[in-house]
Amino acid sequence: MPVGVAKGSDPFVLFAARMAALWPKSAPLGLAVSGGGDSLALLHLARALNLHISVATVDHNLREGSRAEAEFVAALCQSFGIPHKILTWQSWNGRGNLQDQARRARYQLLAQWAESLGLEAIALGHTRDDLAETFLMRLGRSAGLDGLCAMQAKRSYLSKIWLRPLLEVPRVSLRDFLQMQGHDWLEDPSNDNAKFDRIRIRKAMVSLDELGLDSQTLAQVAAQLGRAREALAHQTHSFAQDHVQIIGPDVLLERASYSGAPVELLRRSLLAAIMWVSSAEYGPRGANLARGIQALLAGHSVPLAGCRLLVEDLNFRVTREAKAASAPVPATQVWDGRWQAFGPNLADLTLGPLGAQGLLQVQSWRESGFGRVSLLASPALWCRDTLIAAPFAGMSNNYRVSLIPNQKDFYHSLLPH
Repeated sequence: MPVGVAKGSDPFVLFAARMAALWPKSAPLGLAVSGGGDSLALLHLARALNLHISVATVDHNLREGSRAEAEFVAALCQSFGIPHKILTWQSWNGRGNLQDQARRARYQLLAQWAESLGLEAIALGHTRDDLAETFLMRLGRSAGLDGLCAMQAKRSYLSKIWLRPLLEVPRVSLRDFLQMQGHDWLEDPSNDNAKFDRIRIRKAMVSLDELGLDSQTLAQVAAQLGRAREALAHQTHSFAQDHVQIIGPDVLLERASYSGAPVELLRRSLLAAIMWVSSAEYGPRGANLARGIQALLAGHSVPLAGCRLLVEDLNFRVTREAKAASAPVPATQVWDGRWQAFGPNLADLTLGPLGAQGLLQVQSWRESGFGRVSLLASPALWCRDTLIAAPFAGMSNNYRVSLIPNQKDFYHSLLPH
């Protein structure tokens, strides 16, 4: 135990207990360390627990001084004999939501780094305060149950396991720990920039504390909502196993069963189906999804988030929208985020959507069991303008297409992970 820390009430004890539940102590672990107090506390706690760690620092390259901060962490790790790498983001084009794009890039860079080292898991320095701030931010955006739930202490994403072992620890306790141990940390200037929602929420929480809405209370509420979400997710999973079919590239939701069930079961199943068919990281916004559900229940087919939601006699069918599908790629590559081709001479072919011109070259496509809308966006193999194979349209010619091995199972995607 670190010097001067009171047993039973300190960050080290909480960290050690949480890590024991999250990850084997002997297994290699990556740490994301920015140089701020939270992540540097994570580094020092991991050292105190004698974990087998490697460290990465993401330089978002967005402000002067960010490189120096990354090099500060690099020098610190070097002094401890800990492997360290600086990961630089260079893709910001000045458009869109900066914080959201930076967050996505950060996870991508860290996942690639971990993969290069053979690391299965990466620990992050999110604290109880981060959990409470996220709850309030999402509350202000009228988030539903999923959005208001607590951050998960263990999550699978980008083929890696992400750990948050400090979610029970308030930020101030980590600063106290660092000061007690004589460790320095850096303050990010953007933490005082009120143009960011999180910073405004952080400042507002000083007043909320006086009303009893402190980080501990908000974290407890988020955790309770998380338990409710887990129960609902399992109910949705069970219902879908009885009333959802995966047919080729499409997802079919049994119309009568879902029309008579609580609308939340339809919302969750439909959202998962859209994300599964489109290979999207995120689904449509809540309001757009609600309008889509309303249309389906009224008997109207609609486009939504790169998919077509079709009303059939027996089912609601979710299929890929042709105009939203990716452009053709060499047949040796993955197309549209999820399709892989198999067969002879793939190097001479491209893999892409069947489309209207391709459908004209398959005279017997009506015997395939798929409708025109489904087939237009289905994977096909081409040699320039000549159609070679369209497996879902009934034209295989010794070729086949399959979902890529790491494509999530649809039913599994309904469960928290």
